[in-house]
Amino acid sequence: MRRHPITAFLLAAVSVVAVWCYRYEMVWTPLERYWYPAFANMHLMGMIGAKTGTYQLLEVQNARGQHRLAVEGDVVPLDKPPRGSS
Repeated sequence: MRRHPITAFLLAAVSVVAVWCYRYEMVWTPLERYWYPAFANMHLMGMIGAKTGTYQLLEVQNARGQHRLAVEGDVVPLDKPPRGSS
């Protein structure tokens, strides 16, 4: 009888992971998927007390050479890496 709480906990954990994976693939925008690894790393490092000061920003440049942070309309998903990237 004691295994039922463990089974319920494992089922709940698997369900949470499955929902998270579904939302990541089907609901999140390309920009949210781009930012998530940096956000998760910063959050986890902050929880353990490590300094989190190094990160990259995704910028776009207009025809006049002005830079700004990327917004949803600037980002599209790629099926494969562009030529010349490693």
